[in-house]
Amino acid sequence: MTEVMLQILHIFMRSAHAREKEKIEEILQKLMQMSFEGTKENRVIFTIKDLEKVKLSPLEVQDFVIKVPGKNMFNQHLMEGDHLMFFSHQIFQELLSALYISSMDSTTFRTFIETEIRDDHWEVVRRFLSGIILNPDIESSLITNLSSGARQDDKREVLRKFLAFQSSQKMKSYEELELFGTLYETNDTDLICSCIKNINFSNESFTTVGMHAMSSVMRRCSQLEFVRLQNCNLNAELVHILKSNLNGSSLKLNKLDVSGNMNLGTDGFRDIGLVVTQCQVKTFVAGDCNLTAEEIKAFKESTRDAKLNQLNVSDNYGLGTDGFGELGLVVSQCHVETFRARECGLAAEGMEAFKKNTRNAKLIDLDVSFNKKLETDGFGELGLVVTQCHVEALFAINCNLTAEKMEAFKENTPNAKLNDLDVSFNKNLGTDCFGKLGLVVTQCHVERFNARYCNLTAEGMEAFKENTPNAKIKFLNLSGNKVSRLGDEGLSTIREIVHQCQVETLAMMECDFNPDQLERFKTLIADTGVKFILQIESTG
Repeated sequence: MTEVMLQILHIFMRSAHAREKEKIEEILQKLMQMSFEGTKENRVIFTIKDLEKVKLSPLEVQDFVIKVPGKNMFNQHLMEGDHLMFFSHQIFQELLSALYISSMDSTTFRTFIETEIRDDHWEVVRRFLSGIILNPDIESSLITNLSSGARQDDKREVLRKFLAFQSSQKMKSYEELELFGTLYETNDTDLICSCIKNINFSNESFTTVGMHAMSSVMRRCSQLEFVRLQNCNLNAELVHILKSNLNGSSLKLNKLDVSGNMNLGTDGFRDIGLVVTQCQVKTFVAGDCNLTAEEIKAFKESTRDAKLNQLNVSDNYGLGTDGFGELGLVVSQCHVETFRARECGLAAEGMEAFKKNTRNAKLIDLDVSFNKKLETDGFGELGLVVTQCHVEALFAINCNLTAEKMEAFKENTPNAKLNDLDVSFNKNLGTDCFGKLGLVVTQCHVERFNARYCNLTAEGMEAFKENTPNAKIKFLNLSGNKVSRLGDEGLSTIREIVHQCQVETLAMMECDFNPDQLERFKTLIADTGVKFILQIESTG
């Protein structure tokens, strides 16, 4: 924008109705001062007195400003003199203000940058000023005749430090987007790389201009940890801008999250696939995006050369059987190691389609939590996927687990090895189901077992104990299961499980121990050597 506006200004200076070069430059220098003073006071309307202050007459500036006769067109407090004037476009006032600031002596410039430039009404001026002083691609000839000292090294350093400091501050989304616009004007790769480590514009609606600014800054980065564009009302047009500006970029992006954008469509997901491939994205999250089989297919076709460590498509209810079949192809093609499909209305048919297309896949983590339609046949298919894909960690949180479902799962996992199994928030497990879980834990060599908030009882714990005589459990998490339901018998059985399974860490947070129960239980497990966790441990 800066270069374009400087070129327009120079074209105007050479136009037929403009005066000789020396005279026009002298007038512009005076208008630069008037523009700066007006912008400083947050004004876009000027009077004869403003012109007189910088030794100009209305005749000299008639090519630059629109003059409005009379005193009734504006509120009385805006009125001074016989005429009101404003620039034919406000952007000229802002450009001239930026040129004036760039021409300040070094001390005045530093003071202005440190005390005033961050105020909101300087927003567009900041962009122009950054382009004038820092953009190496703007020809000096466009600047030096209007601001000979604009590119002094000390001014460049002051402005770079200011922008670096601003980027380190906590900002609202619109403020961060404005900063990106300013950095875009600098076209300074080193500055951009030092300022931008992550991008988070969640819940910020984008315009095409905003997307151009953000993606143009992105392409100048070499490495970003994450880009979050959740709930941004993205559509195919905006994603196409993102893809086009990143084409040929050397950016490496660890995580891209476009969750909550429900109008991307097939074309949008095709372009997102190209972004994932271009930027070598490692983790891709597209939760609650109204995904269908067609969109997953388009994504698949654009990611033939991609390698995704993690893929998360949770909260997409319209995938259906064909959608999960396509996802299986994506998982295999992109060598996905962690696949999350929470609350997707997943049923047995979808699980079977996924299984058929993941014969060569190797999944470390598989998360099908909150899929309550995954009935007995579905858990049978899930067991086959776990075995076939060598799954190491399975999350089946809040899936309405029953003894029949776990039996079907167990029958299809005789050769599986699960390091982690999480069945938390299945509140109707019952005695038989928890017994079946014991068989799965033993058969699959589970080392970390989570059964939080499962309404466990003494009978359920006894059934689990009976089926885990040869299990070795390093971490057992029974948090949220109330002591009032477990009773002394249940607590005693837990102690026996800890001893029998050589449990190293036992977590029982939010179990509502009373002081007496807690002391007795601690005494009960004292000889096992287990680490007992009653509250979340601080990491700081």
